[in-house]
Amino acid sequence: TADGSETFIFEFSSIDARAGFEQTFEETKKKLALNKDHWDPEFLKAIPIMKTRSGMQFSCASPSHGGPDNAHEVWVCNSDGYVGQVCLLSIKPVPTVEACIAVCS
Repeated sequence: TADGSETFIFEFSSIDARAGFEQTFEETKKKLALNKDHWDPEFLKAIPIMKTRSGMQFSCASPSHGGPDNAHEVWVCNSDGYVGQVCLLSIKPVPTVEACIAVCS
């Protein structure tokens, strides 16, 4: 399905057949988890960002695609529904806030 989940119903002829299936299924899940092509992101540290207004919440982030000089930059957006803020974060050599711009409607 579009969201990646689907329901299956399995019927087994015996308890032993069910137990064998469950054991094989769990072993396969563990092997897949160990052999995936990428690692899950690891939290390194919090980066404080000054907010223009209280109540602003993180809404989205995107890597910068400007070129090799921008390979370690991330755009972060915050909003409270009325006012927004866009910040440019540099993650190399240490995570720092490069710039922040308030966006008002």
